[in-house]
Amino acid sequence: MKRKPLLKAGAGRHDGSASRLEAENWRQWLGVAALVLALGVCLLATRDRAKPERRDFTAGGLAQSLETPAPPAGTLRVNEAELEELIQLPGVGETLAQAILDERKKNGAFHYAEDLMAVKGIGPAKLSQIRSYLDLGEEGED
Repeated sequence: MKRKPLLKAGAGRHDGSASRLEAENWRQWLGVAALVLALGVCLLATRDRAKPERRDFTAGGLAQSLETPAPPAGTLRVNEAELEELIQLPGVGETLAQAILDERKKNGAFHYAEDLMAVKGIGPAKLSQIRSYLDLGEEGED
């Protein structure tokens, strides 16, 4: 592929060495600028990440952590559970527990754990987090 000359004929030195030097310097500076830009983007991306939650080991913080409902000791019969029981599942708050109740009321009992993914807010990660606590036995079944 034939390159276009960087300088017009007759400009600069006659042997073309000045135009080659200018082109090489320009490429080096362009590479440095691209590297600095990429580094800046990486720094900005990591700065916006959520910081890990700080643990409060003071007496007040310990009391607050004791008030947080613990996961159920065994399994939870999700087709019979009430709001207060669903809230005890890890990662399930009042809003998500109500959404589970609404889905159960609308479409009936959950037959498979994957049926819970129809609830807005429950995806594969949340399902794997609560799966071991779920009992999907039918209502009235003993």
